[in-house]
Amino acid sequence: MTSPFEELIKSTLTNLAEETPAVKDQMTRVEGRIARRRKMTFAVAVASVAVAGLIATPLAVASTQGSDGLSPADKPAGSIHPSPIPTAVQAILKSLGKTPLD
Repeated sequence: MTSPFEELIKSTLTNLAEETPAVKDQMTRVEGRIARRRKMTFAVAVASVAVAGLIATPLAVASTQGSDGLSPADKPAGSIHPSPIPTAVQAILKSLGKTPLD
């Protein structure tokens, strides 16, 4: 036999159990949070790579240019000063009786 106090506790707990809302699937919310976190992590990684590229590109271009601001492809192949005449050519010109500047 149960005491009236035990019956009161039992009926109160039964009433409380009926009033509580049914708990929906907790995993759905957890999985949603994990998916959002994964997307956010990927978005931050892509943005970081893009920013690094935007910063590194001008620096890389600047490092390939010389002090005159021209890239190696834009510079002339030879110097603008005439090169000295080789000694073999000077010897031939002397044998012909001419000077190098003629």
